Amino acid sequence: MSEVVTLQIGESRFQVSPATFNQLKPGVFTIIEGDTYYADRDGDIFKYILKYLRHKTISFPNDFNDSELLMEEAEFYGVSDLQEHFESGAGKPERVSLKIMIPEEKHHDYGKPGIDILLNWATSHVDWETLVEGFKDRLNSFTICKCNEHEIFGFNIAQVSFGGETTFGEEIRCHNKDFYSQFAFHVNNGNVPSTFINGFLTSGFTLVKDKSSTNVTVFEKDYKSVRELVYQRMKPVI
Repeated sequence: MSEVVTLQIGESRFQVSPATFNQLKPGVFTIIEGDTYYADRDGDIFKYILKYLRHKTISFPNDFNDSELLMEEAEFYGVSDLQEHFESGAGKPERVSLKIMIPEEKHHDYGKPGIDILLNWATSHVDWETLVEGFKDRLNSFTICKCNEHEIFGFNIAQVSFGGETTFGEEIRCHNKDFYSQFAFHVNNGNVPSTFINGFLTSGFTLVKDKSSTNVTVFEKDYKSVRELVYQRMKPVI
């Protein structure tokens, strides 16, 4: 086999290395024009498969609606690990809201209000680790703790499990947060909200809602102000 393999997928032509070509299922191509491998399939969809074979990651535009077709094509080409990503929701819309809440009362540990954060995963298949994958190192430089002295019952809200301070990454790694669609915690560093805001935008999310309110009650706690930001993206393959 030569150093470059030519593929004709439908009307689209690609050139790949033998190492990339060998990751595809044998026997799905016919040889045309001497040394070109041909498959009567969708060339636009194959671009995503090729990107995965090369980089093991795929990001999708916000108007992407071919996840079912891409999963079928992954099966056709024998890329089983990519199929597993799609079975876990890749290529489908993810929506998450970030509530930045300034409490009325001082925090029981810090002696000052600080900031309560409430993340709400609005679509199915909660995956907190993938959500912050692109900015987890920055996020984990801050400490978090419980935003309420007491457990929050009846709201499907996870709280910090440790009695003292921890990090976001440590919390979701050690405890089953994926069972919950909401995660509440307290921070004393004013840079945490901007870390989430910038992190979501650099991770492919688009801001679809930005609303501020005053004198709001959230899970039976009073807040001077609440800013709710809603972001959406197509879940990437990471």
